[in-house]
Parts: sequence; C-alpha cells; structure tokens
Amino acid sequence: EMAAHVFLEKFAETLTVRELRAKLRSTGAIGESERPKKVPLTHYLLFRYNVDWHKLVNSSQGDNSAEIAKAQEMLNQVTAAFQEAQRTATAAAQALLEAETSAAKAKSREEESKVAAEQSRVAEEDAKAAQAELEAALAEVKAQEDAYNSKTEDLKKKSETGGVVSRNKAANELAQHLAEDPLPLRKAKITAEAAVKRSEKATQAAATARTNAEAAANNATQARAEAETAAKEATQAREAADRDRDAAAKAKATADAALE
Repeated sequence: EMAAHVFLEKFAETLTVRELRAKLRSTGAIGESERPKKVPLTHYLLFRYNVDWHKLVNSSQGDNSAEIAKAQEMLNQVTAAFQEAQRTATAAAQALLEAETSAAKAKSREEESKVAAEQSRVAEEDAKAAQAELEAALAEVKAQEDAYNSKTEDLKKKSETGGVVSRNKAANELAQHLAEDPLPLRKAKITAEAAVKRSEKATQAAATARTNAEAAANNATQARAEAETAAKEATQAREAADRDRDAAAKAKATADAALE
C-alpha cells in the first residue's frame, strides 16, 4: 500500500489513504472492511480508467480474432463430424439389432426345417415298409393263384393222356379242383393290387415331401449362415462407428477448449 502511494505521487496522482482505499473498494479489489496489503498494477488501472474487472479478466489479450475465427471454424467442423459419427453409430447399432434378430429367426427356421425333414424321412421309411408288406402279400396271393392255375393245367393234361384209369382219376380230381370257389382268391388279389397302388402313391408322396423338406432345410441353413455373416459385419461396423464417434467427441472437446 505504501509503494502504491509512492507510485501515485510520481505520476502526480497523490491520494490519501482513505481515498486510495475507497478507489480500490469501488472496483471490487478489496472488501469494505478490508485493508490492502499489496496493490497490483491492475487494481490501479481499474480505478484509473474506471473499468469493470469482469471485462478485464475476460478480455482477449491482443488482436486474436483470426485465431478465434479459426477455432470456431474447427469447432463447427468437429461438431458436424461428431453429429455425423453419432448418427452413424446409432444407425450401426440399429442395423446390428436387426441383423441379430434376422440371424436368430433364420436359426429357428433352420431347426424347424431340419425337424420337418427328419419327420418326412421317417414317414417315407414307414411308407416304404408298408408298401413292402403289401407287395409281399400280393406276391403270396399271386403265388397261390399261379399254383391253382398250374394244378388246373396239370390235371387237364392227365385227364387227356394215359390209361383209362389214370384219365378218369385225373378227371375226377380236376372236377373237384374246379368245384372249389376261386372267388376269395381273386378278391384277395384285387384287394392286394389296389392296396399296393395306393401304397406306391403314398410312398412317392412321402419321398417328394422328404425331398422338399431337405431342400428347405438346406436353404434355411444357407440363410442362417448368411444372416450370421451379416450380423458379424454389422458388429464390426458398429465397433468402427463407436470408435469414430469417440474420436469425434475427443476432437470436439479439444476444439471447445481451444475456443475458450
């Protein structure tokens, strides 16, 4: 404070102790009941030119408008880059969610298709087994019919050749043989043939269903693989977008600090 008085005297601005303290209080340099121990030059300049200390401490040092403009332009650029990176990151996150959902659905469809293909394969095997049984039954009926016809022809020949006794005997046996009712045998043959035809159609239908189911399963497997690849690519894209967004955020923070 004493040095401040000496300073003022040298510039012909002598003030009393009360006057100096009043000047300092008017600028906010000291409180109402406070006594100055040191008087910085800035405090003198504040009351000498009647300047608000808020304006002083916030004023630019020199003409740096060019730097400020440049910093503002950088801030605008990095802000735009940050906003774009944020949009890209959001879009990448949405794309990843959709890709993961598609992959999950594709995997579910693949599992369902595989189950359907297995069921179709089992149904085809059952149809083939049933057809084999019917064909065996038909073969047995045909064998019985062939045996009946063969016996008929054999007895006819015997009744027409040889001695009288053997011919008469063969004729009697032929008459008894022909007297037997062949209707059940014929009916069984017709029924078996119809059943075999129906079984063949069922087997063919089961085979077609199995082929279609296997094709659907293969397509589902391929779709699942493609969906998983898309999900992997979406994950990579999101990670890259997050990195870009973080870098843009850091650049924005740096630009904000530079402008301040």
